[in-house]
Amino acid sequence: MASTSSVQKKFKYDVFLSFRGEDSRKTFVGHLYVALVNKGIITYIDDEKIEKWERISEQLIRSIQDSKFYIIVFSKNYASSSWCLNELVEIMKCQKTAEHTAYPIFYDVDPTEVRHQSGAFGEAFEHLTRKRNRMLEDVNLEKENNVGRWKNALKEAADLAGMELKNTFNGHEAKFIQQIVQDVSLKLHFINLSIDRKLVGMETQHTFNSMASTSSVQKRFKYDVFLSFRGEDTRKTFVDHLYHALVNKGITTYKDDETIDKGERIKDQEMWKRNKI
Repeated sequence: MASTSSVQKKFKYDVFLSFRGEDSRKTFVGHLYVALVNKGIITYIDDEKIEKWERISEQLIRSIQDSKFYIIVFSKNYASSSWCLNELVEIMKCQKTAEHTAYPIFYDVDPTEVRHQSGAFGEAFEHLTRKRNRMLEDVNLEKENNVGRWKNALKEAADLAGMELKNTFNGHEAKFIQQIVQDVSLKLHFINLSIDRKLVGMETQHTFNSMASTSSVQKRFKYDVFLSFRGEDTRKTFVDHLYHALVNKGITTYKDDETIDKGERIKDQEMWKRNKI
């Protein structure tokens, strides 16, 4: 298990999450964190209330060094934060040793954008470096060294094997998170991957659990829950997470197929399914 592997390898954390809070803390990273924890993986995530300065704290550096595995979530504004970039520099230092492994996730950017600081990612990086130029006009050596370290760390991270959201499961975040957790579990030498399949960061209410067990035993209905939603708004984000959370709790859930033709009137088959709930 995660705690056992941590003791054996003398790491405090199995996973350290590096990300730009304003981009993904309350969405993708929030779900990923809970999925990892629910899998028994000891995961470090920083407190959104802590004050972030240009230099990262010694405590954070120790947390990086005390982590076996790094998940770096690259988003459009990741490079706008000197805190994130300095954190990445420390991660890549550790990555160069055999004891640590970094795993880049390209959330809404391409690897080439990170590698060459281009596109929206590059614009964020350029904005940060221009800001630093104004602040460090008289400290050219420090300015050049920091920017150079950031560029090297970004290139090294982008060159590692990772995953792109847009090219995985057609952009479905819940399935993407599921795959990340499975990959991390394997890399941390998890043997039994089928025992705990809680892969999304949501807790269903006790009433749903009762409903699922009772209705399944009585077999009065084919489905416990029918999901009604506007596909283009939430299918690949909130509803996808909700659907997998319900299913992983053993709740028989109906969700329509995004490939079916939708007319003005719902089909008799769909109406029959709703009546079976």
